[in-house]
Amino acid sequence: MTTHTTILGQSRGIQEALFRRSPLDDSEKTTLAILPALLPAEVYYWNRVRHALFVSEAVRREVMDTYLPRLRTFATIPNGLSLEDAPPPSTSQGLSEGSILYTGRLLGWKGLAILLQSLKHLQRPEHLFVTGSGQVDSWRRYAESLGVRSDRVTFLGVIPRAELLARLQRASIVVVPSFMESCPYSLIEAMALGKPIVASAVPGILDMVEDGVTASLVPPGDPKALAAAMQRILADESLATRLGIAAAKAAKERFSLNRMCNETQQYFERVLAAS
Repeated sequence: MTTHTTILGQSRGIQEALFRRSPLDDSEKTTLAILPALLPAEVYYWNRVRHALFVSEAVRREVMDTYLPRLRTFATIPNGLSLEDAPPPSTSQGLSEGSILYTGRLLGWKGLAILLQSLKHLQRPEHLFVTGSGQVDSWRRYAESLGVRSDRVTFLGVIPRAELLARLQRASIVVVPSFMESCPYSLIEAMALGKPIVASAVPGILDMVEDGVTASLVPPGDPKALAAAMQRILADESLATRLGIAAAKAAKERFSLNRMCNETQQYFERVLAAS
């Protein structure tokens, strides 16, 4: 079994978003509605698993503490990413276009509502670009209800990967405001391209970056803290450059595709030996 998340973990993130009156995707509403049936099914499933590969220590701890699986072997192998088609990491904020970028699914538990709320507290001119699959029109209406209009935020929807990488390269800052995460590829991409990052201090992200070294971390669900962290980085080019360089180095060392493939092959060999 390779697990990236659990139903329980996702439901907690959705409930946190709902508590803060965030819009929810139809899939999130469905998850909450059938949660009483999903959780026993997940417990039953984990009772049958004997070999497990986790993408982060956060996911491993959640599974081990909650479901008490009877595992014969397990391993934690973070996600890896190939960026051979991407431009090289930027070493100067002078190359940026003066924008804030969010990339990921447009879901409540991803913290997009908190990011949109934070723009009300951000005393900077940078424009927010939001890209990813989801109910774009609903999120556009939500932004308008906050008074955040098209001169401040643009919802791009799903865009080709080449365009996504180009926008990542040009962005002044990348924001990952989620209520829960395991090992998000959006964060790995931003790190690999040397972008300064502001992210939520949730377990999965804490496994990947260090506050003040490879990212600026803030409490999840706090738009004022999120705005303040963005403000500091956007106003301090040396800080932005230092965070970006350290993030790119960490991504190369910890989140390469070759590392993930090699460690996965080694674990599969362990599973075969144990069987």
